[in-house]
Amino acid sequence: MRSLLAPLTQHSDSHPFSLFSTPKHTQYYPRLVDLVSFRIIQGGASILPVFDAAMQTSGLEALQSQGIEVMLNRKVMKVEEKHIELDGGELLPYGLCVWAAGTAPRDITKNLIASIPELAASTAGKRGRLAVDKWLRLRGTNGTIVALGDAVEVDDLQLPPTGQVAAQHGAFLGRLLNREYDLSTPVPTFDLDKVNPLEKVANFVRLRGRLEAQAFSFLNLGLLAYVGSANALAQVQTGNIKLGDFSSKAG
Repeated sequence: MRSLLAPLTQHSDSHPFSLFSTPKHTQYYPRLVDLVSFRIIQGGASILPVFDAAMQTSGLEALQSQGIEVMLNRKVMKVEEKHIELDGGELLPYGLCVWAAGTAPRDITKNLIASIPELAASTAGKRGRLAVDKWLRLRGTNGTIVALGDAVEVDDLQLPPTGQVAAQHGAFLGRLLNREYDLSTPVPTFDLDKVNPLEKVANFVRLRGRLEAQAFSFLNLGLLAYVGSANALAQVQTGNIKLGDFSSKAG
């Protein structure tokens, strides 16, 4: 039997291959039925870790219903030409290996970390991420560099690795820069004394009275995930207000 193995950390792309195990395709390709199996190797204790526990279970059951074996709490130590070595020395033969193991830092990120001692010494830096404060200012740069998106870890904030986080980072930084706050101060501020009396009123109105910049806060607008064979998960929420969890099949 030949296996398709998909090592991963966040999601699975095994669905196009698992079509070979559906009733329709087993009818068309009966000789493949006993030759193909599917495994997903997950380093953590669950799949879809950014979802609630009930949705993680629904996603796992959806994959298993397609004939996919999900191996949790397992680590890939080495990928050889014909087999994968797991922690504990177990060897799994494979015919096709699909690697879906998340992201890695780009050269600009690695170079920044290496060039700034405070970053290099930080927990985030050791993981290949840029440590930023609550105003997205890079640690150790006195506010001269800001950063956003998947490359950063924000102080005391656990954020899902989704596009909406990066979009909100961008909108936040746009407001911060357009309002001309002084990013070199501990809390970014706007100094009204640097403008003439007529401009003081205009700037006070433009800043909506906020002479100190508000820190970044993430508004979670929910999560979606496709888990194969027309199955999808939706975790609908606004901030901390949960509006509902849904698991459904199209068609």
